[in-house]
Amino acid sequence: MTKINYEKLKKVIDAWDPEKLLSYAPDNEYNIEIQAIYDLINENTDVESLALIIHKVFMEYFNEDFKMSKCIDVSRQVFED
Repeated sequence: MTKINYEKLKKVIDAWDPEKLLSYAPDNEYNIEIQAIYDLINENTDVESLALIIHKVFMEYFNEDFKMSKCIDVSRQVFED
């Protein structure tokens, strides 16, 4: 299983910008959520489980339902070389 790199995770989440905040917010706007996601990752995390983690964290932090299909797309990007 590929080790997930924090910087890659941050880059992908920031590019997604799920709340469309980065055009006017600081570059570290999603750092708390990214760290929460990263803390839940383990050696068995795959595309599907990372998508579930991303979905769960963003629902908790923003109290909003994010499309699972988008979370899967984001997760796939994290795993790409």
